[in-house]
Order: sequence, then C-alpha cells, then structure tokens
Amino acid sequence: MSKLDELIKVLCPNGVEYKKLGDIGKVSMCKRIMKSETSSEGDIPFYKIGTFWKSIPNAYISKDLFEKYKDNYPYPNKGDILISCSGTIGKTVIFDGKPAYYQDSNIVWIKHDESLVLNKFLYYVYQSKPFTISVGGTISRLYNNSIEKTKIPVPPLPIQEKIVSILDSFTELTTELTTELTTELTNRKKQYEYYRNYMLTFDNKVELKPLWSLLFFDKRFNDVEKTKQSKVLDFIHVSAKKLKKLLDYGDIKLLSTGKFDGYTNINIAKGYVNNGEVITIPAGGTPNLKYWNGKFVDAGNILCSSTDTNKYLLKYIYYSLVNKCDIVSQYYRGGSIKHPDMKSIIEIKLPIPPLQIQEKIVNVLDHFEKICSDLQIGLPAEIEARKKQYEYYRDKLLSFDLNVTVDSAANIERESGRSN
Repeated sequence: MSKLDELIKVLCPNGVEYKKLGDIGKVSMCKRIMKSETSSEGDIPFYKIGTFWKSIPNAYISKDLFEKYKDNYPYPNKGDILISCSGTIGKTVIFDGKPAYYQDSNIVWIKHDESLVLNKFLYYVYQSKPFTISVGGTISRLYNNSIEKTKIPVPPLPIQEKIVSILDSFTELTTELTTELTTELTNRKKQYEYYRNYMLTFDNKVELKPLWSLLFFDKRFNDVEKTKQSKVLDFIHVSAKKLKKLLDYGDIKLLSTGKFDGYTNINIAKGYVNNGEVITIPAGGTPNLKYWNGKFVDAGNILCSSTDTNKYLLKYIYYSLVNKCDIVSQYYRGGSIKHPDMKSIIEIKLPIPPLQIQEKIVNVLDHFEKICSDLQIGLPAEIEARKKQYEYYRDKLLSFDLNVTVDSAANIERESGRSN
C-alpha cells in the first residue's frame, strides 16, 4: 500500500468534500490596459490571450505604468495559476513572479489562501477542464461567475501535497520521454527532408518546366482567368464561383467517386469540394502546402489536374513544391495576411523526369512521409500514447472515488518508479 493510499483511508474515510471555487477565493484580474498604452518594445511584457501561455509577448508597457497598476489594482502572487478565458479556454500558466502584466478579463486567477488549497493542486485540477464554457456567441468564453460556481475536490492538505508530488514526478518523467521522442522525430524528419531533396535533385539532363506548362483544362473554360495567351491553365487562382463551374463540368481529376458533390459554404469558407485531388496553397505568408485526396478541400488557392493527367504527376509536383518552399514563400504578397501570388507561383520551374521515375519518387516519399507524420504509427503514436497515459492517471487520481483513487495512486507511483 502506498503512502497516498494510507492518507486517503485515514483522512478521508467518508469521501472528499467538493467546494465551489468562489468559496475558496475570488476571481481576480489585472487592470485594463488600453492599446494606446502599449508598444512593440518596452520595459514590461504585456501578455494577451494568445501569447501568455507561450511566454512570447508581442506588446509591452512602461515600467512606470506597471508599477502604478501593480500597486493599486489586483496583481497575481508568485505561484498563482493564470487561466485563459477566451479563445483557447482553460490554458493554465503558473505565474513565475517575474515582472509582467496580463490582459484583463481574458486572463484571470483565483485569489485564495493556500492553507486551504495549494496552487499546484489547483493547477492539476484545472488541467482536467472542470469549467462550464459559455457558447453561442461569436467567441466562446469562460465567465467569472462560471469559474466561481465550478466545484472541485478539496482533500486535506497532506493528500494534496502527496498528489502534487506524484503528478510532478510523473510529469517530469513524461516530459523527459516526450523530449527524447520529439528529438528522435525531428531527426527523422530531417532525414526525410534530406532524402526528399536528394531524390528531387537532377542533373542537367532533366528538363525544367514552369508549372503553367504542365497541365491544362478543356478549352471550353474560356472564362477562367488566364495568365498565358492561348493556354487555358490547369494551375489557377480560382474564385468559389469559378470553381463551382469547373466542378459542374466534372473535368477535375478524381481518384475516388468519379464526380463532385456536396459543394457548400461558398460565402463562409471560400468554397469546399468533396473527394477531389488538389494541392492547396494557403494564405498567411507560410507555404504550408497540403495535398488533398478526400473531403473538404479549401479552394481559395489550388493546383489541380485534368482528367487525362498521369496518375503521379500532381503528387510529384506537390513534393517538388514542398522541396522548394523557400522559393514559394518569396511570392506571398499583402499586409497583415499575406496571400500567394499565383501568377508568380505558376512560373516556378520544376524538373520533370520520365513517368516511371515520377512514380518511383512518389511511392518512396509517400511511405517516408507516412512514417514521419501518421499518428497511428511510429514515434508520433508513442508521444500521443504517453500524453494520454498521463491524462488518464491524472484524471483518475483526482476523481476521488475512494476505490478508484487508491488503485490509481498505486499505479502512478509504480509507473513513475518513485514510490515511497
């Protein structure tokens, strides 16, 4: 029997009391900071909802303003657990005590007495997502009254301390193993990138061809935007309306159903298609190209092939463009959200070897990419399994059903290898 088993049996023979967070303490937040009071550089980092849990600020306030607000308005103590209440709700950060300021209402904490509930115990309880989130508006939110009404288990301090110790140890071991696996996965991806580059590098005997010259639509699509005279391009920046017309004609290459259907959400999502083979080039400034052969393809900027195209060319082009992401990234234009300049992108020249070589390259890279990225196999699956194992034991340990908790405590301590 572990020490936690003994503590639970002695201190909680009749179960653990549950209390509302509002009975434990009060929801607190920093003073509101106006945009005019921030700058891109400064003395004190000002964390917003999207940056506080990454510890990467994109705004700052002056030291004088920080001292004034810190001294006259609520401010977290070192160790307090900060909670995100908008956007990605329920993210938690343990405040490290370093000078920083936080966005009001979006980032809050419970001001409470640690003689009743340990901060670190709250941290682990919050991870199990006990909150009720308000939905239905434009942005989901976690409101103060919902936080204060949230009930959590409050066992005696010795049990809290032991649970924190066990979960700290288990977290440390899980993090160590995940770091090792992530490093191995990173190395595996670098190896994949090396071989992809090797396989897609040819001598001068392989002809270079611009994207626009490789594939064509039927010439009846005379209303499709053209970037070369006398050619109706297969590589186009299409609007949702134009794509719908192309789909109606049925001249986009398919590998499954033989026709498109279920075309929806034109105005909301720039158009979606079902069961088609295309390459998408997203907005945002980063050429995170995707190859799709299935449902729900974003048709904002696409590369697609006509029905008489050989089976491997489009996938070969996808791998070639991924290998030239640094070149593709040069052709993004715009302000806050950059978009790919398709007229420039279709001028990119790629080496086009004979069909049998394209087929061999695609088959090899398909296999390698699956090993690197498929969560059902290899290292990514092991990383995911470790994460789920930790979450399972954590939630069991905090359930406070006496039999389940005692069982889980012993299992966790055995897993951690640090049973006392």
